[in-house]
Amino acid sequence: VVFFLDSKFDLQVLFAQRIFRDVNQWPDAGLRFLSDSEALTVRRTAPNKLELTDQARGFFASFIGDMAVTRAHPKKVGDVFDAGEVTGRILNVEDGVVRVVELTFRRDIDDPAYHFFTCGVFGKPEPWKVPPVAD
Repeated sequence: VVFFLDSKFDLQVLFAQRIFRDVNQWPDAGLRFLSDSEALTVRRTAPNKLELTDQARGFFASFIGDMAVTRAHPKKVGDVFDAGEVTGRILNVEDGVVRVVELTFRRDIDDPAYHFFTCGVFGKPEPWKVPPVAD
């Protein structure tokens, strides 16, 4: 599975398959975006968990991310999103803006089946090294 940690511009997720071709060393790999954020702080809290914080614009703030939010059902602490290989849970919301999410992966993040990238400023994927588990 190939995971993109971030999105450097709002519509980058729409071009995911084209971006994926640039890193496609794994022809049968699935592709997942872990966030629509540009500026993240990442902390690994367990062998299979990452905590992502966005103090800039927040999660679900991009054009695409905004389509997942409605006035009738705003995102709230505890909301869970299952994307198969990874499940997200909202940990913190400030003034209606999602600031912190926890991602739980089905396997240890160091599993050789997982490959992590950032999208890069110009959209060219760059390998991303997952941090060690925080103390």
